[in-house]
Amino acid sequence: MLKTVREMASQFDILHFHTDNLHFPVFAGALAARTVTTLHSRQDGRDLEVLYGAFLDMPLVSISDAQRKPVPHANFAGTVQHGLPRHLLSLTSQPNGGYLAFLRADLAGEALRCVGPLLALDRRRVRERFEQRFTADRMARNYVRIYQNLIKYN
Repeated sequence: MLKTVREMASQFDILHFHTDNLHFPVFAGALAARTVTTLHSRQDGRDLEVLYGAFLDMPLVSISDAQRKPVPHANFAGTVQHGLPRHLLSLTSQPNGGYLAFLRADLAGEALRCVGPLLALDRRRVRERFEQRFTADRMARNYVRIYQNLIKYN
């Protein structure tokens, strides 16, 4: 499939990938400036800084500013927040319900203590709140701004 996309590349202003780094070798070089890759995975893998250093011509989009920290020298063209606005919720170790939680626990016991309140959430209510706060229009505007910058400088 990547071969087909490369063959059709001249038909598009920007090629937008959501495949992490799978396509880098195929599009590096002359086509790199016309690509953008949204990274959805963790960026603290052992070899990612080396990989991004080898493909500095490949523009990247992070889904949060924190996602960039492990790979500060990567070629980030921008950040498009996926999901809730950053200012909407504050981090707390004492949840009181009514919001979506992202859980990272280093100890099994800690994880078990956190999971209990999460299981009590009403999925339908959570989905309704998510749809009220998150819009595809906001994400689209952010991506269009990144596309315009890439086209302007290439």
